[in-house]
Amino acid sequence: MTPEEEKTIILDFLDKNPEQFSSRKKKDRPNPRTQSGREEIGKIIDSAREKRHLPREPKTVPDEVVSIILELYFDVSPEKLECIKIEHQLSMAAENIVGELLERYISEACREHGSDWVQAYGDVVKAVDFIRKDGDGWELLQVKNRDNSENSSSQAIRDGTSIKK
Repeated sequence: MTPEEEKTIILDFLDKNPEQFSSRKKKDRPNPRTQSGREEIGKIIDSAREKRHLPREPKTVPDEVVSIILELYFDVSPEKLECIKIEHQLSMAAENIVGELLERYISEACREHGSDWVQAYGDVVKAVDFIRKDGDGWELLQVKNRDNSENSSSQAIRDGTSIKK
């Protein structure tokens, strides 16, 4: 399946299921049911497909209460807290890269074996990593690299949906 065919499948899914469209934009969100919206979402998909993420310094702001708890309850010395904070952020960024590499590996394996599963590049489909057309409906899949890599919020997103893990 070509990248254009994969993109068409994702856009067709979003056209039929616009509530599943995920965007970081609060304003001026592209509408998956309009031509201009499909074009904009298509650019997001193309960009994500082409991008090979390298680990980069996390931009998340650590919760200072974690350091307080580490110090008070786990007897971590104040001198070590800053290093732990940075190393924790780096570890979380590395875990995200592991997940992304797994998805790319599965996508390549699907392509090599002629599978009709398509990676939902660009996080444009809410809580879904892979989709495929199934008769008149769709199959949705969320990939986790380990049983314990899922937090309660990502599990809650799937509750009451047809998304398989």
